[in-house]
Amino acid sequence: MACDYDLILKVPRILFEREAHKDPDFLDFDEAEALIGAAPPEWKLVLRTAIRTGLRRGELLELRWRDVHLEGPSPYLRVSRSTREDRGAGRVIKEPKGRRARSVPLTAALAADLRRMGAQSKPDDLVFAGDNGQHLRFDQLYTVVVAAAKAAGLSKHVHPHLLRHTFASHCYMRRVPPQVVQKWLGHASVTTTERYAHLRPDTDDELIAVLEAGRADPADLGATTGATNRPHNVKTPLRVL
Repeated sequence: MACDYDLILKVPRILFEREAHKDPDFLDFDEAEALIGAAPPEWKLVLRTAIRTGLRRGELLELRWRDVHLEGPSPYLRVSRSTREDRGAGRVIKEPKGRRARSVPLTAALAADLRRMGAQSKPDDLVFAGDNGQHLRFDQLYTVVVAAAKAAGLSKHVHPHLLRHTFASHCYMRRVPPQVVQKWLGHASVTTTERYAHLRPDTDDELIAVLEAGRADPADLGATTGATNRPHNVKTPLRVL
């Protein structure tokens, strides 16, 4: 802008030092269960859903029963909306980050809990609502998570977004493929998802072995079939006299 207004002759070259990227923090399996166990009864399912689905804070609080599909052998959530709190406009309903809807599968235990909770609910009802049936506030969720972490004796700085990191970390630790985790989280790029790759058990040695699965000796193959080194399906060209 200074250059545009002729206040300086040219824009100086500004060098930024590269910052080391830290691995995302998360709760291990025992810590996650301790957090849920220390939460107030009415909040346990909220935290369990966050940890088992990886929904963003706004997606979690905007979830409605029409988005919860519990019929059939593969229950799932359809995430197509989010919410944010705007001081001027109040509660705003918007598209999820990336502007793409996605489906997130439910574990059998979580599906059973949601089925019991939503037996008498209407499709447009919020899954997790306040006493007045309206949206829970972001600061309410934050306060509950922090208090539950303190009650559970967790020394980490636990906040709502850490529950999303926990879901991704648990997926990698259980060997869910990165592309699947990316789809469940709604990441635009798998590069973002692979911040958790250091948690994946080392399976490279196992994977490289598939190249030799069922390998036959080339010498034996040629002796029994009359095969040559010529590639298959390549015809010898006609000679032009």
